Amino acid sequence: PVKTERRPTSVAMKRWIPDVPPIPLWAKYLNYEGNVDRWQICEIEAPSHAISHVGFAPLGQLGPDDDLDRGIALKALVSATPETATTAHMFYAQVRNFAVDDEDMTRHFVVDGRAIFLEDIAVMEAQHRMRLARPDAPTIDIHADAPHLAMRERTKLAQGAEIRTTLRSDTQTLCEQTAAKYLKRFDNDIT
Repeated sequence: PVKTERRPTSVAMKRWIPDVPPIPLWAKYLNYEGNVDRWQICEIEAPSHAISHVGFAPLGQLGPDDDLDRGIALKALVSATPETATTAHMFYAQVRNFAVDDEDMTRHFVVDGRAIFLEDIAVMEAQHRMRLARPDAPTIDIHADAPHLAMRERTKLAQGAEIRTTLRSDTQTLCEQTAAKYLKRFDNDIT
């Protein structure tokens, strides 16, 4: 099951997946056979940063509340910055806690990691095209999507707050400019 925690400017998701095969990519690199306990932890911070911590441990060696860095783990940072109103630049970095001195493993990880990331981008671009084409289309609210839906909600709230702040600031500036203009006229009329 997915556990979602809503915070003021972020959403955290934790998923513990006991007694399953390791993901094929890791099984390939580590020659691991047999089931493991896997985890996925992700924190999405407004406006556009995501930190993921994924990994596994031999079956029964770690629990969800243990120090997961004792397992085989990968951490990734995905950050986006707007380019236009509908496009963004994505930045990705990852670190692992195993075979860190193995240059061959690093090369393979870079190539395979890039391929996986490009698959993710293709999915995100397709979703984005659909949201642009049908912005009011209903979404299917499944439990696994809770973190994403919560972050969309946080983003909408932040956008609304930003718009209100901008409007307040613009209104205040306009009022100050108008007051200054009339005070200047008033001063001119008196002198």
